[in-house]
Amino acid sequence: MIENLAESLKQTLSIIDGWTIGRLVVVDDKAYLDLDCGESVTLNDSFYIQVRHDNGYHAITVNQTINTKDSFGWCLFAGLDARIKCKKVA
Repeated sequence: MIENLAESLKQTLSIIDGWTIGRLVVVDDKAYLDLDCGESVTLNDSFYIQVRHDNGYHAITVNQTINTKDSFGWCLFAGLDARIKCKKVA
């Protein structure tokens, strides 16, 4: 129960910090973030992308999301929990 509460708090803090949380999907060489509400966000270089790793997040690019594959051709980041945030325009 404490783990669930801690996880919920981490997600809430991410949302407060401006992150959108979802699951990475790769289809036809395009990357998406699937949201719990059923919508998808098409990912491009205008987003910071971070995937869940252990107790934190690891930054990756759209190119890595699409092109990091195993020997069978499966995208290794597809299906992972992730968060995105729009990069600020100067």
